[in-house]
Amino acid sequence: MENESNSIKRSSLGIMPLYIHNKKRLTEIEKIIKIYEDEDIPIPIEWINEKKQLLKFFKDKSKDKSIDKVTTTNLDLALRICNIELDITLIDKIIDLVELIEEKGDEVSIKDISQLQAEWKQ
Repeated sequence: MENESNSIKRSSLGIMPLYIHNKKRLTEIEKIIKIYEDEDIPIPIEWINEKKQLLKFFKDKSKDKSIDKVTTTNLDLALRICNIELDITLIDKIIDLVELIEEKGDEVSIKDISQLQAEWKQ
């Protein structure tokens, strides 16, 4: 039992920030909806409702934050126009970091960045 609590203390990085969770969830929902549409399978109303809620979440958050309008695709395109070629996963990580900095400002800590890195590994 003591080993169990020690491992929890050492490995616990806290919970995933809500905006990252919601971003991942929205991406999952959009992907599966696209698959269902391509296969002409009826899309469950729960998915549509959840997608609407998540889009509203990001719309509400983006009133002050222009980074939410930046997608990996449009940033990749802009970078390539400037003759800068980066892997799309690296671009996604850069956007996540900017979102974290935007959300926490000068309060961003090493712990916050470590949590983000842990999420990238999942």
